[in-house]
Amino acid sequence: MCAVGSNGRTSIHHHGKLQLEEDLGLVHRIRHIMRRIYIDSGWIDSAAAGAIRTFLNSKFFGVLIAVSLLIALFLSDVGVVAQVPTNTELDVVLTMVFIVFLAEFVGLSLTDTSYFLGFFFWMDLVGTLSMVYDFSYALGEDATQNHKATASSQDNTIVVRAARAAKLGARAGRLTRVMKVLRFLTKGNEDEEKDQMAKVISNQLTNALSTRVAFLTIAIVVLMPLFGLFNYPESDDSMLAWSELLDANANAYREASASGNAVLSSELLARLKRETQRLGNFYDSNGASYGPFKVCLGAMEVLDNFVCSEVIDFSTKFSEPNRKASIVTFSQSALEVSFDLSQPKIEGGASSLGLLVFIIMVMCGFGMVMSHSISAIALRPLERMLAVVRERCTQILSIPMT
Repeated sequence: MCAVGSNGRTSIHHHGKLQLEEDLGLVHRIRHIMRRIYIDSGWIDSAAAGAIRTFLNSKFFGVLIAVSLLIALFLSDVGVVAQVPTNTELDVVLTMVFIVFLAEFVGLSLTDTSYFLGFFFWMDLVGTLSMVYDFSYALGEDATQNHKATASSQDNTIVVRAARAAKLGARAGRLTRVMKVLRFLTKGNEDEEKDQMAKVISNQLTNALSTRVAFLTIAIVVLMPLFGLFNYPESDDSMLAWSELLDANANAYREASASGNAVLSSELLARLKRETQRLGNFYDSNGASYGPFKVCLGAMEVLDNFVCSEVIDFSTKFSEPNRKASIVTFSQSALEVSFDLSQPKIEGGASSLGLLVFIIMVMCGFGMVMSHSISAIALRPLERMLAVVRERCTQILSIPMT
């Protein structure tokens, strides 16, 4: 092996390189081309690239990324659980986090040849772009606007499935941000590992296995609900049914009023109020976590804009929440019913927070278990073997030449 000349090495390297390039996929070819551009242009060794790398690897930026990651993961759901009534605070903070993530993404792409088009490149790209689902000025939920529900939107199965798929996509994007946690789990002390081949190998193996286990965990959480995506959407139609029944009574009352029949009009109004009270009693007696707080007579104008002319009083335990996004209104031709869904929204936000915490715990737990197993199975025996080799080499080199 040691007798191979420079021409032989060059020939073997040349043929091996050609064979490698033939076997590479499109992504690997692009990575190889970009790596050559970085190296040949001298950018990768320039002072500017070095300054960017130094800043990205600094403790300050590491703490900033860790804090930004926690904010990106939990702040949106915390806003729902806390029922924050405005968008300004969350939008400002999340926009700053988005800028930090974008700066890290661009900086690593320009200065780290192993990062570009790699695993973390795609995870960071998806996780950063998915933040558009958190901004109220983009695709996120507007806390100041209530949800309008109509009979057509409730009966349209395609719309319901699309909404479910959009929520699943937003969750997938958010969960990819959890992959950034691995960077803080797999980093070791570079000064200590610099001269220890066994620890370097162990660290790389732990990083590779932890990344794949974490990706598998997130993929299962995201992909499992896809199997039920095309099932008939299960939903509570009681709110729509009550609004349609009350709307029939409201239309009868409006027709009687328009005909000038005062006696019939008074009787139909009394019946409408009794049915409205039955609505309140229905949700109060069933112990539901959501229910109506406002029933309004009026008329539907152009662009599905309902104009309220009279509010029907009825007793209920529900009230108008501060966060308008927790309100769902069912607008009919002559009546509009508003429901308070703040408690289900809070429970949904808490479930999302619990899911994120559970995934982080699973990733960290399996990462530590694998790290310990790799250390016991591979690291310690390899260290002992290298220690013996080092000792024998020292003894050989210490023998005087004759």
